[in-house]
Amino acid sequence: MKQTPIAYLHNDTLLNVIPSGLGSVIEVGCGSGALAREYKKLNPYCEFTGIELVEEYAAVAKGSCDYIYSLDIEAQDDYFWYSVRNQQCWIFSDVLEHLFDPWKILLSIHKTLPKGGYVAVSVPNIQHWSVQLSILRGVFDYQDSGLFDRTHIRWFTRDSLVKTFLQSGFKIIDLKSRVLDHPFQTQAIELIANLAEKVGASKEDACVGAAAFQYVLLAQK
Repeated sequence: MKQTPIAYLHNDTLLNVIPSGLGSVIEVGCGSGALAREYKKLNPYCEFTGIELVEEYAAVAKGSCDYIYSLDIEAQDDYFWYSVRNQQCWIFSDVLEHLFDPWKILLSIHKTLPKGGYVAVSVPNIQHWSVQLSILRGVFDYQDSGLFDRTHIRWFTRDSLVKTFLQSGFKIIDLKSRVLDHPFQTQAIELIANLAEKVGASKEDACVGAAAFQYVLLAQK
C-alpha cells in the first residue's frame, strides 16, 4: 500500500517536548527530516539518526540527519536493537499508529534504552469530534492522510495511549493535546458532551477527548 505523502513541515508541539541537550536521538519514520532539521537548530551537537521505510523519503531526509537508514523497524533482529542501545531519545511523529505491533516496539526500546532515556511521540486521536460525527453518519472513508489515513493500523485515545506506555514500563513526563480550530467544532463538542452525560459518562472528559486532534507524549525509562 502506498505510504502517507511525505511532509515537509515539523510538529512544533512535539519538538518542544523533546529534551534539549541530548547527545543522540533516533527518529522512526523521519519523512523529509523536517523535525531533525529543527531539532539540530536547537541542539547542533546532537547526533540525529533517522529511520525511514520509504527509500525516496529517506533520500530527502539525508540532508537533515547525521545518519539515515531505510528499513522497516518491525523487521529488525537482535543485532539491530543491540546497535541502537545507546540512543538517548526515540521519536515517533505520527508513526505508532502505522505499526502492526507498537507494543512490541516499545518493549524493545525499553529493553535497550539507557536508564533516564526518553520516548517522544505524537499520535492522532480517534476520539476527535470529526471521527465521532462521521461514525454517527455511518461514514468511515479512508483518505491519503489525516485521521482517516488508509495506512493507519492502530488507533489511540488519550487513555489507551497512556496505558500503552505504562504497560511498557515507562513513566509519563508530559502529555499535551493539539487542538485545531474549525467553525463547527464548538457545536459538535457540545453535542458530544450532552450525549456523554446522558449515558453516564463525564461531560468534561468527553469535551477534552473530542477536542484533541492529536496527543503529544513524552515518556521516560
